[in-house]
Amino acid sequence: RKLFGLKAELKWPNDVLIEGRKVCGILAEMDAEMDVVNFVNVGIGINANTSIPQFEKTVTSLKDALGREISRKEFLSALLMEIERQQPLLMKADLLEEWKKLSVTLNKDVRILSPGEVIVGRAIDIDTTGALIIKERNGSLKKAMAGDCIHLRKEAPNTNVGAVSRQ
Repeated sequence: RKLFGLKAELKWPNDVLIEGRKVCGILAEMDAEMDVVNFVNVGIGINANTSIPQFEKTVTSLKDALGREISRKEFLSALLMEIERQQPLLMKADLLEEWKKLSVTLNKDVRILSPGEVIVGRAIDIDTTGALIIKERNGSLKKAMAGDCIHLRKEAPNTNVGAVSRQ
């Protein structure tokens, strides 16, 4: 958002989208004991100057979004400086609220494919552990800690969950 003025949004649990297409994935690993965090490792994969025509409906790159190639060295330098600048936010509870503001998953009908379970319903919240809270058709609430999140499109105005649209 800040580096290029692009409207980047977050898709639970770890995708960054531009115009509904994935441009980045983020993975994190944490080791903690009680209320002490020993370490957090974060990996970021960004499609910089790559174009993948066979996936153009679901995947994009910074090059495609901007209409020009970028300097990966300059981008990496600017990204690392921005991460350092944002570090105080990472240490506060405000991070969850920022995540929710940028989320394109909340208030959407979703299908979560997680190990051993498929959850279908409306994504209504993200809790402090990062779990997605889904309200199923029967009104029960389910938590998803991980999995493939598919945003569903409504088939008709009276249908709660409809045809699949992988976004």
